[in-house]
Parts: sequence; C-alpha cells; structure tokens
Amino acid sequence: MDKIITLDWVRYKKIEIVEADYYISISGEVINNMFENTEGTDTRKEYWNSFKTSELAQKELNTRRAIVRVKKYIAENFGVWELTDEEWEDGDIDKHYICFDYSDKSLVINCFWRHKSYSPIWYLENKAICSDVIANCKEDLEIIFK
Repeated sequence: MDKIITLDWVRYKKIEIVEADYYISISGEVINNMFENTEGTDTRKEYWNSFKTSELAQKELNTRRAIVRVKKYIAENFGVWELTDEEWEDGDIDKHYICFDYSDKSLVINCFWRHKSYSPIWYLENKAICSDVIANCKEDLEIIFK
C-alpha cells in the first residue's frame, strides 16, 4: 500500500490506514482515496462506488457512460416505454429486454410477462426495437454486459 504521509501525522490525526480505494466522483473522474477511513469511504462502499483498483473504477465508469449513451439512443429514437404496476402484472403484455448470453458470447433478446428482472437499459416494447438497439449500440452493449 502506498503511504504518502508520515506516520507521525497519521498518529496525530488518528487516521486509520486502510487499503487504497478508488471511487467515481460526481464529475465523472476516478479519484484515489489513499489513506483515510472516513464516513465518505463507507458511504461510497454502500452505494457500490468504491473499487480496489483504478482499473476496476475506470471499467465501471465506462459501463455507466455506455448505459447513458444507449438510454439516450433509445429515448431519442423510440421514447421511454413506461408501464404501470397493473401493466407489469398483465401477462398479455410482452416485456422485452436485451441481455448477454455468456455461453455463446452474444447479445440476445429476452422477454418476461409478469415480473421485473433488472435491465440496465430499460425494458423495450418489442423485438424490433431490441434488434435496432443491438444493431446501432452493439459496442456500448458489449461494454455494459461484458
């Protein structure tokens, strides 16, 4: 672990030396939190915004940016498909989403009728929209799912 301050200063401030962590700031930068075990560090861990390496933090930042780009593409081209709770319960309404099949390493379209499974890029109204999103956002989808 890198130590960038003197041990005397640490003892004076009563700061607990911990593993270095990295987090993504509100401005979209990967920041190194080198030595302090603070309330902010605990909060970042609670919200899954604390990473052991800068590479892992950068990978997450790239994923978040890809999600934003895909959602922007969907909203601009198809609008946001919002369902009421009653519509979610309606088994006659197909709810399509894009996911990644890790066995054959491909993007696939899946469908649920009555329950919500997490999808980082929303559920979509039909297979045609899913196919269009895969065709036009493939690189970003691969960043999101791999």
